[in-house]
Amino acid sequence: MRFFKLPNTYWSDRRSRLIAKTGPQGHLVDLYLNSCSMGNYIGIFYLNRDQACLDLSMAESDLMDYVQKFIDLGIVKYDEENEIIWILDAAQHMGQMLAADKRAIGVRADYACVSKNSPLRKEFYIKYAKALTLPNEELGSDETTGTESSFNKAMVREARLRFDGALEMLMALRSDNRQQFSVNADEHVLADAVGIWKEKGHAEATRLILAAMLSNDLDLRVAMGRKPMASTPMRDI
Repeated sequence: MRFFKLPNTYWSDRRSRLIAKTGPQGHLVDLYLNSCSMGNYIGIFYLNRDQACLDLSMAESDLMDYVQKFIDLGIVKYDEENEIIWILDAAQHMGQMLAADKRAIGVRADYACVSKNSPLRKEFYIKYAKALTLPNEELGSDETTGTESSFNKAMVREARLRFDGALEMLMALRSDNRQQFSVNADEHVLADAVGIWKEKGHAEATRLILAAMLSNDLDLRVAMGRKPMASTPMRDI
C-alpha cells in the first residue's frame, strides 16, 4: 500500500492557490493524481483515464480539461499517445538517494513500469537519474558490474514479482466471472501473458495486464492486438 503525504501547507501555498483558479474540482483532481492506485512514489505513471473518470465520477473531457490546465501551470506533463502523466515535483521529496538506499529498488521498479515509448521517460531520466540512482539506460544488463549489477538484478526480481502478482489477479478475476470467461481458455490466456512478457518485458507486460483488468478485457484480446469481442457468456478465445 502506498501512502500519500499531504503537507499542512497544501491549502495555503502558491501551488494550491493556482490550482484553485483552475475550477471547483481542481483540488480534487490534483489530490487524485497524487494518491490514486495507479500512481507511485516518483510521480510518473500510466493514467488509465477510464478508471480515473470512474473514480472521480467525472466526464473524460472534464478530467482532461483539468489536466491541460495543470500542464499550463507547469504542475504536470502529459504524454497523450502513451497515456503517461508526470507530476513534476512528486519525486523531489526523495532527495539525493544513495545506491545502497533500500528505497532504490522500489524506485527503479516504478521507473521500469513507465513505457519506453514515452518521451517523458527520457525527460524524467535526465532529471533524476543521478539523484534516484536509476540504472544506466545506455548499458545492457550484461555490461553492468558490482553494485550496479546487483541493483539491476533486484529491479528485475521486483518487476517479475509485480508481473506474477498481476497475472495471479487476472486469473482470479476470470475465476470470479465464469459466466463470461471460460475456464477452458485460461491456459491460452496464461500463454498469451507469457508471450507479452517475452516480447515486451515484465514491466510493460504488467502495465498491459493491469490495463486489461481495468477495462474488463480479461482474455487479453486488446493487449495481444486482437479485436475486442462483444460480451458473451462463457467466452473462449
